[in-house]
Amino acid sequence: MGLSQEISRMRESLRPKEDVSQKISPFISKLEKALKETGAIVMVGGSIAKDTYLPGQYDVDVFVRFPAKYRGKDISSKLKKALGSLRLKYEVLHGSRDYFQVEDKMLYEVIPVLLVSRPEEAENIADTSPLHVHYFNSKANNEVRDDVRVLKAFLKANGLYGAESYIKGFSGHVVDLLVLYYGSFLGLLKKSVYWKEKTVIDIEKQYSRQEALMFLNESKIQGPLIVIDPIQKDRNAAASLSVETFKSFKQLARAFLKNPSPEFFEEESFKDKVIRAKKRHKNAEHFLVKINPLNTKEDVAGAKALKIKEFLEESLRECGFKVLGAEWGFQRDAARVFLSVHKKPLSEKKLVRGPPIGMKGHVSAFRKKHKKTFVEQGHVFAEIKRKHTRPESLLKELLRKEYVRDKCIKISLEFP
Repeated sequence: MGLSQEISRMRESLRPKEDVSQKISPFISKLEKALKETGAIVMVGGSIAKDTYLPGQYDVDVFVRFPAKYRGKDISSKLKKALGSLRLKYEVLHGSRDYFQVEDKMLYEVIPVLLVSRPEEAENIADTSPLHVHYFNSKANNEVRDDVRVLKAFLKANGLYGAESYIKGFSGHVVDLLVLYYGSFLGLLKKSVYWKEKTVIDIEKQYSRQEALMFLNESKIQGPLIVIDPIQKDRNAAASLSVETFKSFKQLARAFLKNPSPEFFEEESFKDKVIRAKKRHKNAEHFLVKINPLNTKEDVAGAKALKIKEFLEESLRECGFKVLGAEWGFQRDAARVFLSVHKKPLSEKKLVRGPPIGMKGHVSAFRKKHKKTFVEQGHVFAEIKRKHTRPESLLKELLRKEYVRDKCIKISLEFP
């Protein structure tokens, strides 16, 4: 199938066939009644409000916009009281302001915000979220919405969607802005292959590239892509994007343009990743690490579990093992790391390089620490016995370390 045909097919297949607004209207009505005395406005946000959600894949964000008289007051407690009066099951989630996960036939995230018309009036970053919805809806047509869905599906299938710290990918807001800027999914892909680090995307032309790099806070331009928020010019909407994700997206764009295929939109399960890794790395020992994440916010729990994965990989390499692959899967109640390590055992002994021979004090200390030393190429060396010659024993030791235990509820090692 050709490039245009494949994209057209995806546009058609990703158009929602159900009217979600009918499903959520009873909850919105109940919440409005419970909040009537406050004067707050209840507004559906996110992909539902922008009509960019994927079929069967959506979170319902609900913003409760409290009027100006509540500036400086605890609007979270006002919302909590209203939810309590509805006798619905809810969970308090802690952030810069407490917000709520509510069950009422569907799952809702209900977020208290201050009603503002300009970003500078905001007390909290969440206060500007409704403004982003209004901006997108004022600029987007049905073709843009179609291609936002296509880009989301493309990113989700390849593990690049989400600004969470354990993903470091493209947020929904950035996806919206990229499609608006380039006009289409195809337009974005064609241009993205030429992106260089520190590429600046500025829909409203608020800066030149040099001005953006000069005037934005340094912490906001550390990442590889700078997407100027159209309603908050001092904000890089893509600040959480990692270099790894940036490069992966460019590679995927190039591959898709060369050979468009439905496979680019098919999300690979962790089980499939394991099967693929076993086939690819036949000359390897395989290890499955099962992690029960911390019972905290998903972003925090995921970030802690990812730290464990990175620690295991780094420690294996530091000890001399060749890590051929490390697959990663995260869900709220479980994380998995599948490691493929070259099966050749390490030698019983290894060389340790010491200081240059001219640093006499350091050389003396090194020789006291190591019994047998020798000099080569201007440095003193020692030969020492390895503690671990096979990855299994090292991994078992690593999983007992406090650094790992502090980042999860439970962790175990299996041999698939």
